[in-house]
Amino acid sequence: MYSDIVWFFNAAGFSLELTAAMAMFTWWVKRRDGFAVRLACFMGVIIAFSLAWQMLVPYIVWSLILRCLAFYLLCLWGLHLCLNLDWGQSLFYAVAGIALQHTVYCTARMIAMQFAKWDGSFHPDVLDIAYPAALVPVGLLAYLLFARPLKERTPYVAGSRFLFLTVGILLCVNVFSCLFDWYMADVTSPDAAYALFMMMRIVVCVFLLLMLREIVDRETAERNGEILQQLLHQQKSQLSSDKETINLINVKTHDLKKQLTMLGGRIPQEEIAEQYGGTVNVHTDGQDFMLNVVIPLPRQ
Repeated sequence: MYSDIVWFFNAAGFSLELTAAMAMFTWWVKRRDGFAVRLACFMGVIIAFSLAWQMLVPYIVWSLILRCLAFYLLCLWGLHLCLNLDWGQSLFYAVAGIALQHTVYCTARMIAMQFAKWDGSFHPDVLDIAYPAALVPVGLLAYLLFARPLKERTPYVAGSRFLFLTVGILLCVNVFSCLFDWYMADVTSPDAAYALFMMMRIVVCVFLLLMLREIVDRETAERNGEILQQLLHQQKSQLSSDKETINLINVKTHDLKKQLTMLGGRIPQEEIAEQYGGTVNVHTDGQDFMLNVVIPLPRQ
């Protein structure tokens, strides 16, 4: 029973870690209709693919590379299938999830390796327990540092720009890591080389996550600037309309004063004050404001 559980997680653990990492970035994103069915379909496909690959494909270096590429494409498809994201946004979160998964994996693996060699010799059974135990707190810390700051900040990205990011991360943390793991047996000090390479992978992924966050910050600032420009344009139009309305009122007021002056003593002063004195409320069409204009009486 224990060996079956270990085999299952060795076969499907990578895909489950990738799915969890991408969920850290996208759990708040609007879901497509029939989300539960879509998610169940995706999880069924990726787990079945993991188990089939483990049983049918030989364990060689190039199969490891192709396996990682296949999982990345499946996760990209799963994001677009389940969430209300276009392909560019799905690619962004796929890159972020891959970088986060590798960061968490390398960190938890290095911690677990220390427990597996507690007496100077390697204990694979201890590693099988220590790794998932270290995976949870390290994953939570990575979420707080890298995924949570991007909550509710979906980027509007261009696919070509993130295509280069995807190629870069695949080369850094997939192809070369698989080649290194395969040929590491020829190294004189494999433990030191392994630790240094894991640290390099962590650094690359952390810088990539920081770069993705910087891209989101920049896009957010650009969108806020566009909104401010629109507001300023609306205010300018409003001020221009107000100015035209005030000029029209001034012209009408001036004409009214001339008419009152021409009337002179023909109308009693008390009647003029009763008819034209005080405050005049002016309503302008299409505007939601009211001007109060006092019309001064002409001197006799």
